Amino acid sequence: MSIRRRTWKTQSGESRSSWLVDYRDRDGQRHTASFERRKDADAYHAQVAVDVRAGTHTAPSRSPTVTEAITDWLERGETEQLERATLKQYRELGAHIEQHLGPTRLALLTTPGVNAFRDTLCRTMSRSMARKILTAFKGVLSEAQRRGNVAQNVAIGVSIGPDKRKAGLEVGRDIPSPAEIQRILAAAPERARPLLVTATLTGVRSPARRAPRPPAQSRGRGNAPFRSAPWW
Repeated sequence: MSIRRRTWKTQSGESRSSWLVDYRDRDGQRHTASFERRKDADAYHAQVAVDVRAGTHTAPSRSPTVTEAITDWLERGETEQLERATLKQYRELGAHIEQHLGPTRLALLTTPGVNAFRDTLCRTMSRSMARKILTAFKGVLSEAQRRGNVAQNVAIGVSIGPDKRKAGLEVGRDIPSPAEIQRILAAAPERARPLLVTATLTGVRSPARRAPRPPAQSRGRGNAPFRSAPWW
């Protein structure tokens, strides 16, 4: 590994210079990085030396982009046979991440940069949605780390706390009281009441409330199969 000064002239004859860090990774591949200031080159040189020895260094030129990491993350979800609604939500969250960080290479991500991304989310959308996107981004980086495409998950220590404005919810004002819930159930149409009772009294998540699509059933020999309609 070495640091040297590089000088050149532009087409207009102006002299320019930069500091070049030249090194090889654990596979023997040669890489270079250019910096305007010597102290930045020194800092990068020191960090790369530590990472190469630890086997955690990924050169920016060989690092996938965030967009490519999102594709890998979604592919893993399909392989794990996640529910269709979950995959749909993952794609929507991935689109938000790609809008802000898509072309960025994983090796160039830093914790301060992720914090800046977090702050942008909090300024431009609800706190709840910002938290979902940040959690999804952590999942993207975890999958990239599992594949060996990034050395560490720089987003792991970044978080979005609860909205303090919602800390004082009042029953009967912000959410229905038990008596109001009973009136809602009593007034519900007969066809919808089983679903409403299940959702209200059990607290199950939305995917668990969906009944599986019934299998094809035959009316008899030689007759075409038919499917019964969902009960809700």
